[in-house]
Amino acid sequence: MQSSGAPPVISLQLVPKILRPLVKDWIPEGFVVSFKLETDISLLVPKSEDALKNYGHKVSSYLYFIDKYL
Repeated sequence: MQSSGAPPVISLQLVPKILRPLVKDWIPEGFVVSFKLETDISLLVPKSEDALKNYGHKVSSYLYFIDKYL
């Protein structure tokens, strides 16, 4: 892809969530870590807590932040 061309178009599709069957059925004794990336700090902690509660595995959470004025 040449950088001088038009901006790339990315098409995303929904995929099935597999963490619950992964942790519950496939490898219940496994060490599973999920990652949460949010741009809104008010969503980061609740979503991370939900993952801990729903899946019972380790969660690594990140806040993506860009300061426009730097």
